[in-house]
Amino acid sequence: MKKDKLPIILGIFFSLAIITFLIYIREGKPTYYSHLYYIPIIVAAFYCGLRVSLIVAILASTLYVPFNLTLFSKIFSSEVATEGLIVRSIVFLTVALVSGFYTEIEKKRKEKAEGCLDDYLFFQKISGSILSTLDLEKLLDEILKFSCDIIKGTERGLILFKGDQGNTVKIGSVYGYSKEMKGRVVESTDPHIKYLFQSKEASVFLGSKINEHRHCLSQILENPEDSKSASVIEAPIVFGGCVRGVIILHNMSSHDAFSQKDANLLQSVVEQVAVSIQNAELYKGTQQKAAEFTILYEVGKAFASTLDLEKLLNFMLECCLNTMEADTGSIMLLDKNTNTLKINAAKGINKETKGVTSLKQGESVAGWVAMKGEPLLLGDLSKDPRFKHLKGRDDICSALSVPLKIKDDIIGVINIGSRSQRKFSYDDLRFLSTLATQAAVSIHNAQLFDQLEIFYMETVKAFAETIEAKDSYTRGHSDNVAKYSIEIAKKMKLTGEETGALHTAALLHDIGKIGVKEAILNKSTNLNDEEYELVKKHPRIATQIIGSIPKLKEVVPLILHHHERYDGNGYLAGLKGENIPFGSRILAVADSFDAMTSKRPYRKALSVEEAIQELLKNSGKQFDPEIVSVFVGLIREKFRNTRNVKYFASVQS
Repeated sequence: MKKDKLPIILGIFFSLAIITFLIYIREGKPTYYSHLYYIPIIVAAFYCGLRVSLIVAILASTLYVPFNLTLFSKIFSSEVATEGLIVRSIVFLTVALVSGFYTEIEKKRKEKAEGCLDDYLFFQKISGSILSTLDLEKLLDEILKFSCDIIKGTERGLILFKGDQGNTVKIGSVYGYSKEMKGRVVESTDPHIKYLFQSKEASVFLGSKINEHRHCLSQILENPEDSKSASVIEAPIVFGGCVRGVIILHNMSSHDAFSQKDANLLQSVVEQVAVSIQNAELYKGTQQKAAEFTILYEVGKAFASTLDLEKLLNFMLECCLNTMEADTGSIMLLDKNTNTLKINAAKGINKETKGVTSLKQGESVAGWVAMKGEPLLLGDLSKDPRFKHLKGRDDICSALSVPLKIKDDIIGVINIGSRSQRKFSYDDLRFLSTLATQAAVSIHNAQLFDQLEIFYMETVKAFAETIEAKDSYTRGHSDNVAKYSIEIAKKMKLTGEETGALHTAALLHDIGKIGVKEAILNKSTNLNDEEYELVKKHPRIATQIIGSIPKLKEVVPLILHHHERYDGNGYLAGLKGENIPFGSRILAVADSFDAMTSKRPYRKALSVEEAIQELLKNSGKQFDPEIVSVFVGLIREKFRNTRNVKYFASVQS
């Protein structure tokens, strides 16, 4: 072999090494590069002679057929004729090439079969997962995960899903993004959102097309960096010819970009799971309807159980906030006299909103709803041109406002809002409107009952005044007792509710005397036993008159027992000490003091000091000693300041 052929031989072997390396990095698949071996073979034959080229060819053919040692040894033998060597080599190489051709075909078939088997196993696996769940959120998560697994190179993905009425789009599932993005809702009327839902076929976005897609997607993701990608696959989820959702997969590497084949595979996945998604959505809707009916039934029972307007409004607001998973809310009732809305129940509202105690119709969100008589679904209030000028609403990202109506008559408005990622839907608006319709009837009934109670109370007070009018000696007695009682209540730190009940009881404590003959009440001499027994019945008669009024439930026992004695010798029940209602014990002291300091047909009025001595004398016997001590202290303090001996009017101020 000549020295000038040595570089060529080295180059040939270097070429063979390069080709072998290419085959190696293709994971041992010679299909694409094995024929390159014949280039150095031809070069070897041209420069190095027939025998060298045959050596290279035989070595190359070992990719497909076993190494032929006999033929290889004959190449170096000078005894073998060139013509015979050529024939044998051609036959051998032909067999090698044919064998290689069929080997490659068989490998392709095997790879295709393995691919089909993988796809079959994948679809079988995903089908099993889908058939095992009717939870829509869980189903979407599994579909997205499977899609990202089967489409190689996927780094991030999400599923967008339209609401039942198609007015909103929700991020139903995320992969590779922050989990906080899941559940985010946007209006489907946005042109950018419509763009994402316009195609009914799977598409691949590359190059310049990806910029437009990225711009549209950024409207949902909010952070523009989240929409960056080198290639994107978008596959629509179609029900009944309408696009209800979209699966979007992202690839960040331009070297391994998605292809149309990937898009077709994803579309196959979507077509298989679409029916399952629809079934899960129907199941979710059925569950939601069942839950709504249950809530409406329970709420209806609760509404029917009370006619206390304050309790009713607070219960309804609590129910709405819990059902809607809201953070803030209020119920405003319309004052027909001033034509303004006033907050009657509220929770979670800020100081600015709470400071607005009343609104005219047309003002703010609630005023707009009251004026229009229509429910309202709002997103970010700061972006709504109708209400962006409102202060103190910047933290509300979603809100519902629904009118309370009796037929066409507006009686109020319910408002609820969300400060979190919770975005209300039209389904929420519909359900809140249903609750409001049911609540409006109960609220209206409670208002009517309140009016009846007020009318009844005015009537009862009129009776009390009529009784006092019969006797000039007792005129103003109930008012005096009420004012004394309030002073004692304040000093002894009773609650607002306890003080209110005590005040009402003091005003009405003698109303039962309407059932006692006037002659007995105005008798100038001592009563006989029979007459005294009739007078003793007046607490019972009083409770029979007012006992049917729910709001006076706390007042009834105070009036019934205001003639009990601390030592147990009073009437009607003969209660003793702490067993006597505390309000009744206060009434006993206030009633006795005013009676003693007032003129009667059968005696003169006692002085303030004389009345005080009587109270102290009977402390622990007829009266509660603690109450006597407090009341006497009040009287003496006021008396020192006013020197008003007769009715001690300063106590009544």
